[in-house]
This record gives sequence, C-alpha cells and structure tokens, in this order.
Amino acid sequence: MTNFPFDADIPDANNDPSADQPGMKINNNSTEQILSVDHVSFNSDNGGTHLQVNFCTNNIPPTPGSPGTPPLLQSIAFTQPGVAEPGQSEFIFQNSNAVNMLSAVKAFGNFTLIGAVGPVTANNSFNVASIAKTQANPAIYTVTLTAGSVHSDQPCFVFSGVPTGVVTAGTYSPIIYTYDKPSLTFTIYGLTAVGGFGGFFNFVVLEA
Repeated sequence: MTNFPFDADIPDANNDPSADQPGMKINNNSTEQILSVDHVSFNSDNGGTHLQVNFCTNNIPPTPGSPGTPPLLQSIAFTQPGVAEPGQSEFIFQNSNAVNMLSAVKAFGNFTLIGAVGPVTANNSFNVASIAKTQANPAIYTVTLTAGSVHSDQPCFVFSGVPTGVVTAGTYSPIIYTYDKPSLTFTIYGLTAVGGFGGFFNFVVLEA
C-alpha cells in the first residue's frame, strides 16, 4: 500500500506561510490521494462515498462497548485470519453482543432436478463452476465449485430439496453427499423418470 507523506506541524504560527507552502502542498495532495484509495474524491459526483474497502492487514480490535439496556449501537468491521486457511483473511462484523463472520458463505446454488443425464443450468449460484447430472438411478448430481473458493477438505454443507417427479415407493431416502474438493456430489435414491422431474435443490457451502 502507498505511504502518503504528511507533516502535522505545518502551517506553524511562527513560520512565514511562504516557507511552509511546499509542505502544505504535499499535505494537500496526500489528503486528496489517501481519500481516493477507497472513496469518490473531490470534484466528482457522489464525493466521499465508498468505492470499496481495502484491508491491508488483519486487525482484531477490542469488543466495542458492552451490552446495555438498550444495547449499545457501536459496531466494527475488520478482517482476521481464517480457520481453514490462516494465510487468507475472513471478513468480520462485531457489535457489543456478538462476532459474525460475513465471509463464511463460500458458495451456494439452486437448480432444478431434471430427468436426463447431462449439464444442469443453475437458477441462482455463486462460486459454482458447473453442475451436471451424471447418473439417472440413483440420481447423482455433481457440483464443481470455483477453484480456490473453499480451502479445507471438511467445510460445512447445508442442502435441501424435494423432487416433484415420481418417487419409487419405499426407496426414497435422505440425500447422500460426498465431497472431493472441488467436487460436491449429491445422490438421491428412488427417483424414476416416469412422470417427469421438477422441484428445486438448494445448497450452501460454509467455511471459517
């Protein structure tokens, strides 16, 4: 990150303003440049608003205030080392009551269950490279996550889905999953091709 020069001792009451002018110009330029790192700067519409937020290092602050009646409204956003990959930062929001990891969601998706084997188009997804139905019975869907989105071999998974196609009587079972990074495979037993398929399947991948 850039080091912006700034002299806090100028202008000085005992100095000739002309003597301090070069330093004041440096201070003025540094003020504009440091504002421009993350903000819309001077002489522009929406000046002062954020373009983004850069964190150059992990900095875990003390708890802001303490719970009260009513609870204090102080809050802090910062980054800290990840659990699965300490070399990567995770984004944290902390108030006087709790610490919340906002970057814990690494990937998610929603897709429609289909009858034929082949590629599946996600209805809504993030950090999902591809989805494919690779087997008809039992129905197997393979989700390939975007490279680098998940670090560990044991992230947390949340998934749900109920098919609207025909389910073979007595053979439908809870969905079984396996994970071999970056591939997440769901196996659904008991589905038949009779009557067509439908219904949505949802999954979320979480990691600290």
